Amino acid sequence: MVYPTDRVGAVKYDAKRGQVELTKGYPEEKFLWNVDFHPTPIRKRNWDWYTYAAIWFGMAFIVPSWSLASVGLSFGLGTFDSILLVFLGNAIVLVPMIIQSHGGARYGIPEPVLTRTRWGVYGAIFPSWIRQSLEPVGGE
Repeated sequence: MVYPTDRVGAVKYDAKRGQVELTKGYPEEKFLWNVDFHPTPIRKRNWDWYTYAAIWFGMAFIVPSWSLASVGLSFGLGTFDSILLVFLGNAIVLVPMIIQSHGGARYGIPEPVLTRTRWGVYGAIFPSWIRQSLEPVGGE
């Protein structure tokens, strides 16, 4: 297979931020590319560590977390122990969350596009079905 050399020239690397930007669109690739899949330009990527910390904080301190802490109380744990275990569980979940979000932050691509790199174009349908089926269970 011969790869067009114009695709290498369409990528810009920002060494200061460690981010990559695709400077050209590919409308001829109807199934693989569209405006929604195009990476976010570097100038519009304005999230920093504070934004990620705020998202994690918002996900960690929600009603199900406090409900889980109350379950710890009913099992005989103390208040501090219950809250500490919920915090520890959320900190453990933070590690895969950072790993998963790294590609999106560095390359400016949404999660479904990132899933295509791992599962392939047709294989990415399977994780989408899983996310959709779990939405009624864990979605708020």
